[in-house]
Amino acid sequence: MMKEATPVVQDYFPLKLAKGERFCNRVQEQATLKRNIELSRHTVMVSPRRYGKSSLVHKVLFDLKLPHANIDLFLAHNDKAVTRRILDGIGALLSQLVPVSQKMLISLQKYFSNIRIGLNATGFSLQVTHEIESISAVEQIYETLKALAKIAHKENKKAILFIDEFQDIKNAESSKSIQGAIRSIAQDTDDLVFIFSGSSRNLLLQLFDDKSKPLYMLCDKINLERMCSTEYEAYIQKAAVQKWGTELSPEAFKKMMVLTELHPFYVNLLGNELFKQKKKPNEEAILTAWLICFENERRRFVAEIEPLTLNQQKVLKAIALEPVSEPYSNKFSIASDVSVASLQSCFNLLFEKDIIYQVPFEDEIVDTLRIGQYRILDPLLALSLRQYQ
Repeated sequence: MMKEATPVVQDYFPLKLAKGERFCNRVQEQATLKRNIELSRHTVMVSPRRYGKSSLVHKVLFDLKLPHANIDLFLAHNDKAVTRRILDGIGALLSQLVPVSQKMLISLQKYFSNIRIGLNATGFSLQVTHEIESISAVEQIYETLKALAKIAHKENKKAILFIDEFQDIKNAESSKSIQGAIRSIAQDTDDLVFIFSGSSRNLLLQLFDDKSKPLYMLCDKINLERMCSTEYEAYIQKAAVQKWGTELSPEAFKKMMVLTELHPFYVNLLGNELFKQKKKPNEEAILTAWLICFENERRRFVAEIEPLTLNQQKVLKAIALEPVSEPYSNKFSIASDVSVASLQSCFNLLFEKDIIYQVPFEDEIVDTLRIGQYRILDPLLALSLRQYQ
């Protein structure tokens, strides 16, 4: 008797990188990033956390099929860690630019006077030789980036370095000089393109908008905002047809958009919960799934709120109850129980930490959003705050 085939489970709403057909929209941003790469213009991706910056970059790089490497500087808080991760990224790029072989390894070594090229299971690796460990991180990074640019030029290939969590470089001992080395290479070559990103929008922009910093005005900026409901609709309804044989009702789709407030991560989180169900969900089932998402996430909110001052917590609670367009008014001062004099500093800090945001556009389905409103960035955090009136 033949065994029945196990049905393939589709992950329509990935909570990590959204790859291939699971990537939803961002048409204009994709086009802008592709054009920047083609013109060898360096880019800094700017948005709050969990807006899909990494997924966007990986989608564009996959489509262009150019040699690229991802360097993650998360918690790289000293020269050694920064250097190691950059060298690892360069090794990964070399493995895409030229054939991986012992013969090529010998040929490459002439480009790297202070670095030893090795071979491992994944390709080329770069290591500082024991004799020259005293050479500065700045010199190591500058020389290896310069060599990479020369090799890319010789091979007539454009190479891309995507450096994520770039704001963490600020804690390295030689941070400013390392940034200067990156700028020097970035300005002198069309063969190496840098894309920078990070989860702390304020700290990241300090590195690119401050005149006193080496990377000032080096990059084009791509600002990612929330997508409007119509940009989600085609993807979600197509997935619903594949899953349940029919589209969600207009009311059910609206419920998804209203609850998530168009936040990319939470559209995925709620969608992931909904698509576990065998039956097509109605509005009630969508609300139930949203509350399950809340229960799974609620412990995180305590850690986010506890470090804030009492006034900042009061402001957050007041915004959660009623988003505000005039944050420094007497009306909001009374609603939040925070003096007008203290409101500005509260708002500045909460905005810098990406705990609140200002609504950039209105949506025909999510009619609770108003341009210029200050709202809690995380819709589940807002729900948590409303529970403790």
